[in-house]
Amino acid sequence: MVLDDERLARLGLVTIEGLWPRRLELLGALDDPIGSWSALLDGRRPAGVAGRLAEAWPDLVRRARAFQDREIEAELRAIGAEVLVPGDDGWPFDDDPEPPLAVVVRGDRDLLNRRPAVALVGTRRPTGLGRAVADELGATLAEAGVVIVSGLALGIDGAAHRGALRVGGGTIAVVGSGVDRPYPARHGELWDTIAEDGLLVSEYGLGVPPARWRFPARNRLIAALAESTVVVESQARGGALSTAAEALERGRSVGAVPGSVRSPASDGTNALLVDGAAPVRGAVDVFDLLGITPSVGRDAAVVALDLLDAEVARGGCTIDALVAAAGGDVAEALVEIGRRIAAGRWRRNGTVIELIP
Repeated sequence: MVLDDERLARLGLVTIEGLWPRRLELLGALDDPIGSWSALLDGRRPAGVAGRLAEAWPDLVRRARAFQDREIEAELRAIGAEVLVPGDDGWPFDDDPEPPLAVVVRGDRDLLNRRPAVALVGTRRPTGLGRAVADELGATLAEAGVVIVSGLALGIDGAAHRGALRVGGGTIAVVGSGVDRPYPARHGELWDTIAEDGLLVSEYGLGVPPARWRFPARNRLIAALAESTVVVESQARGGALSTAAEALERGRSVGAVPGSVRSPASDGTNALLVDGAAPVRGAVDVFDLLGITPSVGRDAAVVALDLLDAEVARGGCTIDALVAAAGGDVAEALVEIGRRIAAGRWRRNGTVIELIP
């Protein structure tokens, strides 16, 4: 990838340690990234820079110049990463109220625009049941062609990613460090698998370490990349609840898995239900949450798929053949196939759908 002036400026601004969002705003980086980057490289302090930012200015200038000396294109190429900025084909944040300056992606970038997509999020300290539900939802939804979005954290996030990967489905991990800085360490292998078979997304440059403030910030991107967000388990306070809030701010639907009133791991999800979130008891409820309402196209897909029951029973039918036969919207056909899998009517065997006796 060739880094033009704007791409390099945006990447530099999200890589320099010490330039958190408020400081980028003070520098005018959101409106003029090239001008802000040039000022840093030249050591010219903008008029609005004062206080602690002014004190930090010499160090920020030094870091910017050190970044400029790096072989960034070679670093990106070495790990198969790309830099996406506004205006690029496939940029998914055009209408977002708080878009990133840039994102670094590693893996199958087509997943950014594949639909439908659902965020499955939750606590880092789940119950065994919560972990199993996240895995099952991830697998069942991914089998139906839904892209699973999460944050690659311990607990619910990891289980959702693993469920999707187990059935060969698509999954996006939005991370709170550079895409070359696996975190947490226990997820190193999962990180590499997603880089190979899914997609890693970060609004930070290569080499950026994890930091506490970066994780709440990345939650808005998780919400932005999915039509719906489902919180599987959450304590009364937690990052998953902030992801749900970000989804609501963007006009996206939110669901929550009900839990025991005696389980602290379900305090947050039960509170979401009280506040109006849709109850999610399984994959069928998530399909409803996606907001695909009955229409002529979908009714036709249902009828067509009903007629294929006999063919499925005779020895199976490929997913591509089922979608083609349904004749309607691809996403709606995939959701209807997913409903039948979730309901125990059909099952997936590799790329073939079979009837469950």
